[in-house]
Amino acid sequence: MSKLIDDEILENLESMKTEALKRMKKLSLDQCVIDEFQNNNKLYCSEKGKIVEVSSEIKDRALKWQQESKCLVYHIIHALIFGFETYDFLYVSCYKEDWIFENDIMENGWTMVRSENKTIPEFSESGSIKVHNINGSLIRIN
Repeated sequence: MSKLIDDEILENLESMKTEALKRMKKLSLDQCVIDEFQNNNKLYCSEKGKIVEVSSEIKDRALKWQQESKCLVYHIIHALIFGFETYDFLYVSCYKEDWIFENDIMENGWTMVRSENKTIPEFSESGSIKVHNINGSLIRIN
């Protein structure tokens, strides 16, 4: 029985990764970022209009949230918004029925995130943010 469950989880994870790659292309992320995620599951961070490596602290936070939520994090945006330092984890829901909504909002520049508030961790939350692409990197604009 556990083998069947493991196969189902793996199949869902592969579907989520395929969906994440579609979203990365839709967001026009730098091709190197897309390739590294596709081939090595490597996360990158958009910061001030540039692509940067993810620190081990933030990567650990993203992976911890990913494990808790069962969602798949595919990119991170570091921002200072409304006086708060945030790390926004762009993700694909583990529920395929959510993908229609998640894709629909992307048509208007919005994307689903887990926003980790580094300034006041208690203010961390999940929701949607508006993003804009600059040379293959994303900036948060709300």
